[in-house]
Amino acid sequence: METRLKTSKVSVYMPTAGKCDLRPAVLSVLEQDYTDFEFIVVNDSGADREVLGIDDLRARDSRLKIVDNARSKGACGARNTAISIADGYFVTGIDDDDLMLPGRISAMVEAWDDSCSLVYCGHIRRFADRDQVVAIPAQRISPERILHRNIIGNQVLTKLSYMQNVGLFDETLPAYQDFDMWVRLTRHYGYAKGVDHNNYVFIQTGDDRISASRARRRSAWLKFVEKHRPWLSVSQRQSLSLLVYKEQWKKPTVRTLVAFANCTNWRLVALFVRRRIFGH
Repeated sequence: METRLKTSKVSVYMPTAGKCDLRPAVLSVLEQDYTDFEFIVVNDSGADREVLGIDDLRARDSRLKIVDNARSKGACGARNTAISIADGYFVTGIDDDDLMLPGRISAMVEAWDDSCSLVYCGHIRRFADRDQVVAIPAQRISPERILHRNIIGNQVLTKLSYMQNVGLFDETLPAYQDFDMWVRLTRHYGYAKGVDHNNYVFIQTGDDRISASRARRRSAWLKFVEKHRPWLSVSQRQSLSLLVYKEQWKKPTVRTLVAFANCTNWRLVALFVRRRIFGH
């Protein structure tokens, strides 16, 4: 890998409404072994930044910056606030109740090459009683394949200029803004590169995330499909139609499964078949 990339500055964004303890997430970034980064925390709470409880960390580490939104913009708008003032070569993010494991930023920067649009890694879903590892193989995901479903997750590393050029996160979508961004990045800049490294902890905290409302998820999903409809093939429309059922936790009929099944979405079809047989 080129020395230029090994020493390239990374901008890390984290939106927060100040509703959880930020210190674990903040420290997980500040303690990364890759040291050339800026960490932009966007206070979207509408309250004084002192409520965030990280002023002492900011005083000790100049890489940590806190930016206040004059009015609440939501998580997506807060991300865009950070991206608009970032000055790194790369950009990545973290949610305020998640964790970066050691070596995450290094692994993604090391994996970067200019023929890809973004780099993503495996992650761990942390429930109250267990951890679920969501491992991924080292792979390339084409722009065509990603439109069948979000294989990537909710955090990636990409060039800051790429994210700015495709128009930032879509604040009109009530959910799935990350999926929408990955689709646009791959459409403009090529394949997504997967790295076999589980280095992000996604904390499952129940229904406090914006995407937890089924009605809101369904509305957002339909808007997402309509936005990308001009680029959708027949098989992609089939896959996304099945995902609408999954987002509502509904069971499609056997007739629907047969109509929408294709060689790319067979895993999703198998999930629905299992639910119909076993009820889960």
